Amino acid sequence: MWKVILVEDEVFVRDAIKQLISWHSLGFTLVGEAGDGLEALELIELHKPDLVISDIIMPELDGVMLLQTVRQQGLETRFIMLTCMSDFEYARKALEYGASGYILKLSMDIRTLEESLNKVKQELEKSAVQTRDKLFLNMPAIIDRIWRVISAVPAAQYRMELDVIDAELSNKGIQISAICSVLHGSDHLPSVFMNWIERSGEAQIYTDIGISTIITWSRNSMPIDLLEQNFSNRYAYRNAGSLKQIPALWSSLLTELSDYWYGDQVLTHSGEERNENGEILWETERRLITAMEQDVPEATNKEIQMVWEEMKRRRLPVHRVKRMAAHIVSQYCRVTTTTLNPIIESYIESAISHEQLLSDMLNEIVQDMKGRSHKSIPVTDHPEINKILSYIHEHYAENQNGLKVMADYVNMDENYLCGLFRKKTGETLIQYLQHVRIKQAIRYLESTELTVNEISQLVGFGNDHYFIKVFKKLLHMTPNEYRKSKALR
Repeated sequence: MWKVILVEDEVFVRDAIKQLISWHSLGFTLVGEAGDGLEALELIELHKPDLVISDIIMPELDGVMLLQTVRQQGLETRFIMLTCMSDFEYARKALEYGASGYILKLSMDIRTLEESLNKVKQELEKSAVQTRDKLFLNMPAIIDRIWRVISAVPAAQYRMELDVIDAELSNKGIQISAICSVLHGSDHLPSVFMNWIERSGEAQIYTDIGISTIITWSRNSMPIDLLEQNFSNRYAYRNAGSLKQIPALWSSLLTELSDYWYGDQVLTHSGEERNENGEILWETERRLITAMEQDVPEATNKEIQMVWEEMKRRRLPVHRVKRMAAHIVSQYCRVTTTTLNPIIESYIESAISHEQLLSDMLNEIVQDMKGRSHKSIPVTDHPEINKILSYIHEHYAENQNGLKVMADYVNMDENYLCGLFRKKTGETLIQYLQHVRIKQAIRYLESTELTVNEISQLVGFGNDHYFIKVFKKLLHMTPNEYRKSKALR
């Protein structure tokens, strides 16, 4: 129903108009009436009507000034002006400001009123279609913003952005009918389903990391039969009546897919088990990155499995698990300078279970690590020196790796080992160890926000003063200066 406000200072005229028209049968509903322009302005600001039927000559604020004020406020409310013959110049001005028409009071009858209302109704319907088409063109970008907020690490700023998006969507005036998320894996959405979306004209689809979300509008219902035929229990959907519900509903659907993802038979879980906002602790991730840096396949395998167990224990929703998988791959490629991304991205896209993705991740990363591990540590022609080099790369963060410890490790005399190590590597054992530690420190400076003191402890320096001294000697700048120089690029 289109909302109407009637403004007329002569009560008998106002009552006559109210009685002459069958508002609902014409598609209108009368939401308010006023006896002067100022009173009408308050009603317009309150109700945001689609149409105002207003007298021109009124006390306080005349009809033309009322129309002009409404336009200045940015409202596109339609106006039909009521006028006498002597008010015709005012009526002309009203038309200039965008009034849809005027009616002479002396010749006003039911036919004249209905014709005017039908004309305005056609204008409103045409404008609504144009607005709707424009909104649907913009909707994919809005849906993309919602997805990125849902996928982000929960924090105050993201919740604030969600509130902004909610307000933005609610102002669009489009009714949501239903929302559905599908874990489709490598099979994607079948052509029969895509054909339905194209035919419906009032449905949108958003796909990322092997999850598709379909949103339908107005009275367009979700094709549950097609979903059941093609995806069995790999989908979840909700009916809805408000655009403001989309973010919460979408998160709920993604969480519901976790039951299939984790292989659960029971579809409900306690709040303690299901923790949608849980994230992997930095300490857990740090151990994993360290294992990668040290090129130890067994430790990397173990830490990845621990991450997977922690995500399962916290019951992270599917999209968060896949995001974590992508993050781990990114960290591995950064640490090892390899290019596994395209390979494992396809596994992340196609995975439809927690265990499947774990198996694919371990297979690719650990096999890649085993294939390149011998290349990451310099090799000499002396087996004992190679043994020491391997030990240093695996235990650089420990304090017990000086010359005496290494001599005992390979059963050599300290003085002999000192000369042999320099001969085979071109550096003293301490210089080599410092280079390995500084190389790891550089990675932390570039990829984390850890303090200099924290990094010095992680890479094996006894204190940050010694760390800064060695760092500056080798790179001719302090750790903080190095971090700032990278941030400026």
